[in-house]
Amino acid sequence: MGRPGVISGHYLVKHRIINALTGSVVNWDKQSMHNQQSDTPIFYSKLLLDLLSEHGFHASQILSGTGIEISAMADPEYKINTNQQNAIYENALKLSKIDGLGLLHGIRILPPNLGIVGYAVQTSTNLRQAIKLVVHYSLVAGSLMEFQLRTESDTMILTLGNYPASDLIKKYVIEVHLSSIDRILKVISGGKYRATRVKFEYAKPDYYSIYKDIFDCPVEFGCSRTEYEFEAKMLDLSVVFADPATASACEKKCKALISNMRQAGSFTDKIRRTVLMLPCESRNLSSVAKELNMSSRSLRRKLSIEQTTFQALLDEIRLKLTMDYLKTTELTLENISPLVGFSDVSNFRRAFKKWTGQNPSAIRNRS
Repeated sequence: MGRPGVISGHYLVKHRIINALTGSVVNWDKQSMHNQQSDTPIFYSKLLLDLLSEHGFHASQILSGTGIEISAMADPEYKINTNQQNAIYENALKLSKIDGLGLLHGIRILPPNLGIVGYAVQTSTNLRQAIKLVVHYSLVAGSLMEFQLRTESDTMILTLGNYPASDLIKKYVIEVHLSSIDRILKVISGGKYRATRVKFEYAKPDYYSIYKDIFDCPVEFGCSRTEYEFEAKMLDLSVVFADPATASACEKKCKALISNMRQAGSFTDKIRRTVLMLPCESRNLSSVAKELNMSSRSLRRKLSIEQTTFQALLDEIRLKLTMDYLKTTELTLENISPLVGFSDVSNFRRAFKKWTGQNPSAIRNRS
């Protein structure tokens, strides 16, 4: 990977994808979304542990009482529930006493940390498209907050609310969310983006100066709601690494996945949805069984009843994704192969030939 925040063509999809982009006012169907995702990727906690280690704190201190082993930090598919996440944040706050820890945590979150959502954000044509993606797909990247984006005259206003936690943790989570969003927008715009005002619903903290340094705009406290404001004209700022074809392909995947997630179907359909929501490198039988809290043997038996196998479903998914990439993007085979779960492009070519009887280039030339 090159410069910070740049996603290479070989970056593996690592997180879940939900919700389609619709309308100028965005409202989450929060209850249904929480039913679909109650777990959070552990990667965000790892960023926090890395930050704290620089201040002399060991991971074992921060993970104490959470039920999470240190080894889990090296597992890209490992997920934690809301209570565990809150416990990590509470331990970090009580032990470190670092002013503005949530803000410092948030600015370490960059587009590559958001999986395919980050890939779409960083290849968007402009901030209009990127901001919608950030707002709509933030839940998939580990957020349990409710978002609303609205326009008032020449100002865009992002409102945050409804995080299910104590006031202390809620404050921390708000800091993480807003500082990360602000950082991402500045990075992908090449530093041209600036917010105009940020309002917080809690009292002014002693470390107020850190807020000013990070947001570089007026900051208010003790407000009725937490809101993040910026000029509507910022929406037209171009994204430094724009790639409309890639961004469009990623968005199509998001729309298709949310459609599938909303449909209750057979056990086979459930397996398909689970596979799609796992990191590419973790799309295997044991990982899917673990995700569904069942044994690999039980999973095989259930699929057998529906007259299919896990490998057949995996190949079906890989083929569909490959066909979409070949027909709707300019990504090379070297770039596509890791996105569908192949570490070696020659193995990818052989698998595609086995599935279709043709070479990938034949499909692309015909599209």
